[in-house]
Amino acid sequence: MAESIQIQLRLLGDDGVTEGAYVEVVGPDTFRLEDTPIWANREGDPLHAGDVIEARQLPDGARLFVRVVERSPMRHYSWVVPRIFVESPEYRRFGVAVEAAGGQWQGAFGGVLWAHVPPESAFDPDAELAARIAAATAGEADA
Repeated sequence: MAESIQIQLRLLGDDGVTEGAYVEVVGPDTFRLEDTPIWANREGDPLHAGDVIEARQLPDGARLFVRVVERSPMRHYSWVVPRIFVESPEYRRFGVAVEAAGGQWQGAFGGVLWAHVPPESAFDPDAELAARIAAATAGEADA
């Protein structure tokens, strides 16, 4: 079984900002991201859950991101969703649907949502999300 740990991930030029990232140790200085990083990410070339990265140890204990060794094969989606949805049972139902399709989901800041779905899956996260948000909104209107 692969070892799972938390590292402090830092990008070059990131002014010392680090982010705790749960990873699977793949090899020396090589890690598979278990979640999508929030702060330690790259505009235009984001890191995603499942990516294998190289990250070298720094003197302060953090790991400096060097490169992506291998991209996750998953299809990646991200959205900013309304709080009414996040606070509804439909939010968790969306996650259950993603997991049932063999995928993974993650939320942050009460409104950022990611889904990672296997490439061979016929599951449509955009359509599922739209239906779940509509259900959450309809439920709120009925209350």
